[in-house]
Amino acid sequence: MPQRTNGTSNAGEERLAERRVFTLDGKTWDAFVAALNAPPRRHGRLERLFREPSVFKDIRAAAGQKQ
Repeated sequence: MPQRTNGTSNAGEERLAERRVFTLDGKTWDAFVAALNAPPRRHGRLERLFREPSVFKDIRAAAGQKQ
């Protein structure tokens, strides 16, 4: 798990990050599978964000990288 640079820690986050197996009952499993199989939802604000010019464009140009 990556170390935090600001010195803060959340025991709950650390425990969840270390888990590899999550046990679900039948009803919760079915809901989980349905969510995975559902078509992706459109997010207008996110689509609008991706149409905007990148805030990193000037940084890449200054570093000599392709845009």
